Amino acid sequence: MLLAAVNALQIAPASALAPGAYVSVAAGCSHTCGVLATGAVQCWGRNDNGQLGNNSTTDSATPVAVNGLTTA
Repeated sequence: MLLAAVNALQIAPASALAPGAYVSVAAGCSHTCGVLATGAVQCWGRNDNGQLGNNSTTDSATPVAVNGLTTA
């Protein structure tokens, strides 16, 4: 039964997703990052140690671009 459920699951390739769609997401202790279908990376959450990757230490509730990552 589990195998049938796995076989029925279809995952769209990145090229079929909307440009603003995340193809992968990872979470830290207090921040989250996502890879967009375009290859760009965005992060949001706490940023006291610069974990959002945008050359600041300002927290962000909305996604911000990670500097230097355009083809992840």
